Amino acid sequence: RAAAVRHYRFPLLLTPSLLLNTSAKMLPAVFLATLYGPVVAGQFGLAQRVVLAPVRLLGMSIGQAYLGAAPKLAREDRAALLRLFRSTTFHLAWIGLLGMAAVAIPAPFLFALVFGEAWREAGVQLQILSIMYLAQFVIFPVGQTLAMFGRQDLNLWWDIGNMAITLLAFLIGWGWQLSSNQTLLLYSVAMSANYGVNWLLSHHAILHGQAAGSAASAAVTTE
Repeated sequence: RAAAVRHYRFPLLLTPSLLLNTSAKMLPAVFLATLYGPVVAGQFGLAQRVVLAPVRLLGMSIGQAYLGAAPKLAREDRAALLRLFRSTTFHLAWIGLLGMAAVAIPAPFLFALVFGEAWREAGVQLQILSIMYLAQFVIFPVGQTLAMFGRQDLNLWWDIGNMAITLLAFLIGWGWQLSSNQTLLLYSVAMSANYGVNWLLSHHAILHGQAAGSAASAAVTTE
């Protein structure tokens, strides 16, 4: 009972946060199908699957290594944690930039070669979304830093921003009668900026936050 009272913020704030996060990731395909038709939505789905599988696999591996050291450093050596956070995101940025360029630049040709000429446009969509996927690759492994410091409130506000950006990008695309690729570019750039906000919030939490203790470590490793 005492532990439940002490750590009530985890279920209270993380539950709506995760629901918003999941919904924001699913809505683009729905909006694309509604505004531009099922063909465009199918191309988006293929581009997403091709990129997200390796991004998540590699990101989870690096994230486990980060979480193996970060909770202890949060309690004992804040300067070392800040160095770990910065170096991890710096190296992820370079790895992601090289990897994403290697995939995105020839993407239209590769999609047409592997899946057929009808799927060339999926490669173009991948090029447009590569900005967002790069930002996601950098942030995903260190994305539990806010939870380590008990700042589920900031995480919730960030996920609210994610949902707002998704809705606003496609609302602008519909209202201004943008092409599907123009709408995806707007969405990709806005989401990338929001991932940058996540980095700044995590950086601020490390500098000024109070470590949430062992329960935070358990929570972030099971999410």
